[in-house]
Amino acid sequence: MASDLPADVDGRPPIMAQPVFAAPLAGAPLRPWKVRVGAAAIAITATAVLITAISLRPSPSGVGTHTAMGLPPCGFLEMTGLPCPTCGMTTAFSLMAHGRPLAAFRSQPAGAILFLLTLAALVASWRAAWTGRLPRINWDWLGTGRGLATLGVVFFGAWAWKITLHLLQPH
Repeated sequence: MASDLPADVDGRPPIMAQPVFAAPLAGAPLRPWKVRVGAAAIAITATAVLITAISLRPSPSGVGTHTAMGLPPCGFLEMTGLPCPTCGMTTAFSLMAHGRPLAAFRSQPAGAILFLLTLAALVASWRAAWTGRLPRINWDWLGTGRGLATLGVVFFGAWAWKITLHLLQPH
């Protein structure tokens, strides 16, 4: 079998140089203990977030639940009179944790969706911590125009929803 490459001094084809930062590291499987430690950290964090959500009493106004944790009121809301993009997230988390999904979606749709994603991360990370195997998730769609557009519609749509509700409420 002839090669298009020029022969080396001894008649064999030359060895092609490999780049210093070759791709094998990108596809190399993680060691199970690393997967378990990382997954356990994510699981513990998600558990703490959900425990916090269930321990809070959701604000009937749809905003301000976070102040029960000692955090200041929303500066954007105080300055502009309009809710910020994340106003109602803590309330939505707390409502979801208390089993009130419709009220949570009404309060802040993106917060309710984020709660579901946190719950999914909790389950997947505890499973990964137990088995030492990462879940198979295709994150590639996020980098596409469609994925970014979906995230934008959810985020800005939820904010528009929150502003609309705020403007319709009697003050």
